[in-house]
Amino acid sequence: MVLLKSESRPLASALSEDKEMGLKGWLLGPKGSDKKARGWEGEKETGPPELEKKRIAVLPFANMSPDPADGYLADGMTEELITELAGIGELSVIARTSVMKYRGSPRGASEIGKELKAGTLIEGSVRKAGNKVRVTVQLIDARNEDHIWAQNYDKPLNDIFAIQSEIAERVADELKIKLFEPVKLSHRKEPTKSTDAHLLYLKGRHYWNERTDEGMKEAIECFNLSIKTDPNFALGYSGLADCYYTMAHNYQADPKPAYLLAKQSALKALDSDYDLTEAHTTLAGVMFNCEHQWGPAEEEFKLAIKLSPSYASAHQWYHNLLLFQRRFDEAESEIRRALELDPFSVIINACYFLFLYCRGDFDEAISQYRRILEIEPSSRFSFFTLHNPMWSFPFVKEEMFEEALREIDRITSLPGKTNFAKLARGYVYAAMGRSDESRELLQEAAANYHLERLSQYAFARAYFLLGDNEIGLQWMQKGYEDLEGLLFFPADFELNSLKSDPAYFDTLKKMGLDRILSR
Repeated sequence: MVLLKSESRPLASALSEDKEMGLKGWLLGPKGSDKKARGWEGEKETGPPELEKKRIAVLPFANMSPDPADGYLADGMTEELITELAGIGELSVIARTSVMKYRGSPRGASEIGKELKAGTLIEGSVRKAGNKVRVTVQLIDARNEDHIWAQNYDKPLNDIFAIQSEIAERVADELKIKLFEPVKLSHRKEPTKSTDAHLLYLKGRHYWNERTDEGMKEAIECFNLSIKTDPNFALGYSGLADCYYTMAHNYQADPKPAYLLAKQSALKALDSDYDLTEAHTTLAGVMFNCEHQWGPAEEEFKLAIKLSPSYASAHQWYHNLLLFQRRFDEAESEIRRALELDPFSVIINACYFLFLYCRGDFDEAISQYRRILEIEPSSRFSFFTLHNPMWSFPFVKEEMFEEALREIDRITSLPGKTNFAKLARGYVYAAMGRSDESRELLQEAAANYHLERLSQYAFARAYFLLGDNEIGLQWMQKGYEDLEGLLFFPADFELNSLKSDPAYFDTLKKMGLDRILSR
């Protein structure tokens, strides 16, 4: 719970002041001498002008329940409120990944607002006692840490979704957002009549957000139980779809069956609720990553973004589709939007790194890689680095070989990463012209590449650098058959020399990417 200087006022006083001042007073500012007292006069005194009132951050709700295990309720309220508000086109809502770093933070609202460039913060707490739940919510002006309004909600536990919807609509009303009728209907729709199904879903999302193998296993179990409780529960199916898609994409499962299960689950979710943004996004991801249906996938992404303009993952994945087709200007627009919505997401920052490299901004790509490590120093151990040495591409391009090798040593300090170290070092050696050493390391890594789920794309690219095109094409074909991420190939300008190779062209044709080579 963020400690705010205005928290010393009693809740009743905050509510009374809210009624007296009103939203109009908040939007326009106090009159007369009150303006100066509150810091409204001249705007410069209130903070940087980039703090937009309609840019909102929902800070992690505090778990005030006697049982710490009920923390998933607080996390669930945080996440579902973000999702609810993200469907309002006039708002820009910071994603969960970026707000969760402030859990338990002693920083004040003004500091958090500046870091997130958010003019409005929502914070609150959840307390569960038996079958009752109390949710306390405060809307705060980040420029001066003043309360805009505050509210307590005391409800039966089975009304928790109604509480979340009520809060979202109140926020919209307070910010004078014009809700069109389709948005209003969406906010009022209950996902399930079963409290048990809903709580199981919240637990599943809690585990899914961990992104670990064990977390995914627990999440799938929770989502399956939620669906068993309510067979028409769209969110439960959507949760399953996200689990299977993430596992396929992050090398946590065999891609073929995982992508198939992701698609089946997403379609079941949309059968129950066609307006579910997450399900449209996951379906689009399967369509282009697995089935290579570029046109239909793009339409799904556009629909997802229309339904929920602040859903960062939709912008991120849509950027991937555009980047792989060399539509750089459009891709930049989407990845920048994703970064605005989720500035501290390691994976979205990694996607921006990849964009910069593909566009040829090598120095900026290296700077971006270093920014990623500042956001989360442990990110060098993420799947982005531990399965594919693409982070080293700009270092190699700038002939910063020694720095790349030192980074490999740091990255591979974890146990069980011997083969990755060989693959990464073999790739850098290939670029350095140390061909014999490179081939030896690549052969050793290839013998057990499946144990560490190493990227077949990385093997292919390394052999292409060595001039061993036939071996590289064999890896490329194997990657295509295993649904490993080869879609990056057309955007990889280093491989332009392979355009005339019939085998290379044929593989890209199977993926519907042959037409991209002319760009």
